[in-house]
Amino acid sequence: MPGAQLYKVAALGPRHAWAVGEEALTTGAPGRPLAMRWDGSRWSRTDVSSLTFSGRLNSVACDGPASAWAVGPPDTPPGRLLRWNGTAWRPVGYPGGDNAVLWAVAAGSGGQVWITGRHAGAARLLHWNGTRFRWLDPLPVPSPEAATLSSVLVRSQGDVWVTGSRSTESAWLGIVARWDGAWTVFPDAGGIRSGISGVLPLADDDVWAVGAGFGIGGPPGKPPGSILVHWDGTAWTSAPKDIGPGVLTSITADEQGRPAWISAWDFWDQKRTAYLRWDGTTWQVVRGPESTAAPSPYLSDLTRVPGTATYLSVGRTGATAYPPSEAYGETTTDA
Repeated sequence: MPGAQLYKVAALGPRHAWAVGEEALTTGAPGRPLAMRWDGSRWSRTDVSSLTFSGRLNSVACDGPASAWAVGPPDTPPGRLLRWNGTAWRPVGYPGGDNAVLWAVAAGSGGQVWITGRHAGAARLLHWNGTRFRWLDPLPVPSPEAATLSSVLVRSQGDVWVTGSRSTESAWLGIVARWDGAWTVFPDAGGIRSGISGVLPLADDDVWAVGAGFGIGGPPGKPPGSILVHWDGTAWTSAPKDIGPGVLTSITADEQGRPAWISAWDFWDQKRTAYLRWDGTTWQVVRGPESTAAPSPYLSDLTRVPGTATYLSVGRTGATAYPPSEAYGETTTDA
């Protein structure tokens, strides 16, 4: 059976969430888009037969019971922007779309939508204000054409955070940046050969970021090192964590806005899903159950379901995206 996986998940409420990725994967060709909807008890596929492109849907956001946004594939132009109208996914045009790539999407209040991408040779945000699209200023980093913004988070109206990485001549460096009418780019987070996959800003002097890094040297097949860093208003510092080599893929807050959960992949224990949970003082590992349905699960994202203490996480059942891996999801609670 061809492989499948889910990349991103977004929730509007207890009975309304979306996850996107790709299916029909083989080792020789890209798959086809996959979009799944959560009704409070199970995931079901939605019809994507009208989408004529191959490859994955890379990110999703929902801004109403009958409205969701998705972007992808993330690799080559044209960047596809899609909107769910309650019945079907339909393409949405935007300025410069033929020569742009899109990576991630997030919904804010008042119908506003924020999308990361590359346009006119630089990494930027594309903003939908409910009426029209506008590309914002380029991300002010060296070689903005070599930056990738793989995630976007709307903290409040007009306060938008992005993460990713940027290439240099010898390595790549993790990015954390903030848009509040102008860009603020934080010092490189994670060290040499790193990428930042998620951020949790709680205050100007209280920001968490997660990701993975390879460091310098090492034998072929060397696993990545999980990155968990904290910004205190002055500098990033590595935070203690009870997990070794692997990847930290996403971080989210609880209903009170406190640090809550991090989705992870643990190189040393690949038979179970792994999370880090904040106990008020430190991050502690929590492991999922072993399952024959998911012999080597990988979690790529998680989100809290608004109005609840429940979290949805998504990924794939196997260590790689190819057969026999299938799309996978779990629920976790604060209880």
